[in-house]
Amino acid sequence: MIWACIHNHTNVVQKLVTRYEASACTITISAKIPPNNITDYHAWLHGFVSPLKVLTLNLVVRKCHVEAFKLLLELGACVNVRNTRVSLHQSRSLLRRLFCPPQRSLLILLDALAKSRISLTKLQLDRMLILSINSGALLDLIESILDLGANPNFNHPWRQP
Repeated sequence: MIWACIHNHTNVVQKLVTRYEASACTITISAKIPPNNITDYHAWLHGFVSPLKVLTLNLVVRKCHVEAFKLLLELGACVNVRNTRVSLHQSRSLLRRLFCPPQRSLLILLDALAKSRISLTKLQLDRMLILSINSGALLDLIESILDLGANPNFNHPWRQP
């Protein structure tokens, strides 16, 4: 699934999800994660690898694969970390990637995200609104984010007077 997402092989992604029951939301990878406490440090130094869940949407956005992004949304991919049991950093990173200046062409993905049946949290919608305004998104996209329930009066912590 990782290979198919990274290389935009939509037919393989669809087959993996529909026929082989792979998750459209997350992929578990092996990662060498820094330890949380001193007892784990010895294991970490000696190559202890632990499983880490990654959002599939993050993989395709990282490589700017529009077709794979739309397909994953159709297949049920989500960004709500409560449903997927991934770190909160995953969904925040996804939204930031969609709005970063080098990938402005990915703003069309936001329209697909807004029109999909994905359940976004109130905070995710509010952040999406702020990021879309700061990145110069089209008015139609901003209106669709507001229609989903984003708060136009939302104050980001770094924006408060």
